[in-house]
Amino acid sequence: MTSICTAAQLIFRLTTLQPIDEELLEGAASYFANTESPVAPTLFRYWFTQVHQTIRQQPELLRIGEYWQDRMSGRKEFSIAEAEELHREFFAALQKGKLTSQAIVCGLAERRANGPFDYEISHNNRLAGWGLMYTVAGEACFRCGIRDTQTGPGDALLVSPNALFTLQRSTQCASWSHYWISFQPKTHWRQYLEWQPFGPDAYILSIPREGQSVIRSAFDALNKTSSSKSRYKVELENNLMEHLLLRLAEFSDTDRSAVLDARVQEAQRYISENFDKEFTVREVADHVHMSSSRLTSLFKKQTGLSIFGWRDEKRLTRAAKLLRSGKLSVAEVGRQIGIQDAAYFSRLFRRYVGSSPRAYRQGGKENSS
Repeated sequence: MTSICTAAQLIFRLTTLQPIDEELLEGAASYFANTESPVAPTLFRYWFTQVHQTIRQQPELLRIGEYWQDRMSGRKEFSIAEAEELHREFFAALQKGKLTSQAIVCGLAERRANGPFDYEISHNNRLAGWGLMYTVAGEACFRCGIRDTQTGPGDALLVSPNALFTLQRSTQCASWSHYWISFQPKTHWRQYLEWQPFGPDAYILSIPREGQSVIRSAFDALNKTSSSKSRYKVELENNLMEHLLLRLAEFSDTDRSAVLDARVQEAQRYISENFDKEFTVREVADHVHMSSSRLTSLFKKQTGLSIFGWRDEKRLTRAAKLLRSGKLSVAEVGRQIGIQDAAYFSRLFRRYVGSSPRAYRQGGKENSS
């Protein structure tokens, strides 16, 4: 049995709540240790234990197990294609935020077309804390709400715990390789995270060619340290993480685009304070002492969104936070952000987030089949 098929057997047994012996666990550990996968090799045992303990809290994983149990129809071995398919489904559905409270977790992943790790990374399945991704080869499609862009070598992405985003290998590339880090920032690190905003709680930083080797070396040093058994591992990780953030902050100072026009900033402030109310473009324009046409043009040029698009972004970011709290019904959340029609709110939320409000609250995506 090939290594990936062994790993698929482990996933299959996990999701169907079957016992797992040491031989199977060792075989899967060997596969992850020799593959650029999203599972850091040194954390494999810890990762397995956490998944095993939380599997009943992740109904999407149990549904995957039921599907594959029917599909295998008593067969004991996976083909390589089946193993890769199961990997993609499992990691795409896995809610990693339930798995670890470690301050820093990192790795280097390669996502090949139709390979086992060729799945969409999103707010639903990433680790808890802030996320930092740095592309070293290939390209990825990054979407935050209604904004999307392509990222390539030298591009770094930073997402806060509240970011609503998706990230996936571009179909234009056969593979996408990237470093990834999930971390809980120390208080004094916050000043290093003031990058150019891309969308709500999401930031992009493009490193110039002459600086990419420095940044890659910093990522590599942290990644190697996370795999070490040094008694000072935690201290070294914190030191190297701060070093990396400082290096990135140096480039963020030079990467910032021109400061927004003061009138656009004032329009944004007005919208932020009134996003749950109905208003017209004319009212916003009057507030900033501009004509409607001039403000509309300048606002779109500097923010990339229309005035109402920017308002909807604010509305739906707030809606996501309210849904996560679980205290209000879907209709009540809609009314809280100024949308009285529950059906319209659901359609808008689905367009922005990729799932219905109800599915988002439950922590997963709806089955599109």
